[in-house]
Amino acid sequence: MKKILIVDDSPIFLETLENTLCSFNYSVDTVNNAKDALKKLHLKTYDIIISDICMPQIDGLELLDRIRKTISTEIPVILMTGFISAEYAIKAVQLGASDFIGKPTDTNVIIRSIKTQLEKAKRKIIPSTMPDYISDLSFNFKFTPEHFTKRNMAKRVVDFIGNLCNIPSSAFNAIELCLDEILHNSFIHGILELKNEERSLPHDAYWALIADLIQKENIKTQYILLNLKISPLNGIFKASITDTGNGFNYRQYIIPNRDSISFEETGRGISFIQILTDKMEYSNGGRTITFEKKIGDQ
Repeated sequence: MKKILIVDDSPIFLETLENTLCSFNYSVDTVNNAKDALKKLHLKTYDIIISDICMPQIDGLELLDRIRKTISTEIPVILMTGFISAEYAIKAVQLGASDFIGKPTDTNVIIRSIKTQLEKAKRKIIPSTMPDYISDLSFNFKFTPEHFTKRNMAKRVVDFIGNLCNIPSSAFNAIELCLDEILHNSFIHGILELKNEERSLPHDAYWALIADLIQKENIKTQYILLNLKISPLNGIFKASITDTGNGFNYRQYIIPNRDSISFEETGRGISFIQILTDKMEYSNGGRTITFEKKIGDQ
């Protein structure tokens, strides 16, 4: 049974979330402040930490920093908040935040995040140093609807590049978060074209629907192409993702000079990419999204 530690200064919220996660067969401990959380973490091993951002004395960002410096650089830490500024999000990602969940929490969203983080945690990356005479690398990946149901597309990609390239951890974490959001959205919006009410289904019903949809002839033959270009000498990572769907009206979700992450089911991925990368562009009627991230000194 996977063990989860929840940190929040609201007793009612702690009880509610604990009951929810226990109903999904997780073992849950709760504490109402970061100081007690650190004590727990020195005495017991957890698979995931879920922490509120806004807490007195030691907030979620400082707790994350202390966990990464004194407890573990690998244990997933999911941060919860009703609002997160661009500056705060960038700092949290640089420190190694695994995901962000809006408050009040949605059961489907938090269970999906937990399952995703548990899958990622299985990964063991052995970093290597790229020879300094390599100027550019390019890789192509193709993902089918069947790959999407396994929920590990971004994991496969970052495993691959993580074992080849010496990318700073702060940039690497941002790249992983963005790829996860983009690949998920490319299937949900571009290929499956799920409606809002379908995306809001309970977790098991949601994945059961997807399992049925990918058996349809007009969907099972579709795919997503991912092209990565890594330029160590120029310090640039570039990703281009193209789906074979009917396009996506992305313009309504792009906000110039965005200053916070959106927690809406639709638009969350775009806000992540806008804030965490250095350049983002849509083309091909919304079927292609490209982003760039600096991988030099962070």
